[in-house]
Amino acid sequence: MLKGTVTFTALVIGAFKIHFDEYIWQADAPQVEKVSIRALDEERPPKNTIKATVHLASVETKEEGGEVAMKVINKALDLISFHFNLSIDKAIEKDASYEPLNPEGGKHIKFCGRSIAVSVVATGGVMSPTLSELQDILEGVTVPDTSSTYLRFFRSARRSESSVEEFMHLYNILLYLNGDSQDKVDACIKRYNSKEQLAPSPVQS
Repeated sequence: MLKGTVTFTALVIGAFKIHFDEYIWQADAPQVEKVSIRALDEERPPKNTIKATVHLASVETKEEGGEVAMKVINKALDLISFHFNLSIDKAIEKDASYEPLNPEGGKHIKFCGRSIAVSVVATGGVMSPTLSELQDILEGVTVPDTSSTYLRFFRSARRSESSVEEFMHLYNILLYLNGDSQDKVDACIKRYNSKEQLAPSPVQS
């Protein structure tokens, strides 16, 4: 069995930056001891970066450690993307180190290769959530697997290269949530924004 730390990076493309001090929480994964995350500006090259490190308590292999850490970080990035409407790209494994959980005879083994930071390219205002707000987002609610899927779809939509492409992706999420029914989507939109003007369907029944 191994223990270790894993760190990643991911590019965020959008008009806003995000800053917050280091926040540490316990992820809902038995292999993980804790996770730390923070957002800051870097000078060379200029970029707004979210950095996170997953501290693994016990995994059988370094491959398992990488997969577990990536899953934990993607869940956190999906939540941050959704709550702050940020376009955050895929997390890229950056650096990692592992050692035996119970080393024998004083031997020390280390596998190098992982760590999690999220690069944010942004040219707009700066969002500065408090640590208590991050706690509410990352720990406040248990997210079912189905909701995690929609959060992943939303983050993917925010990475779209054009507004039309983004609209289509977001509209597809509404269709999924409303049983693939145009009428239910229209009713959903009206329920949350009664002043929204709805165009008639181009398909004549």
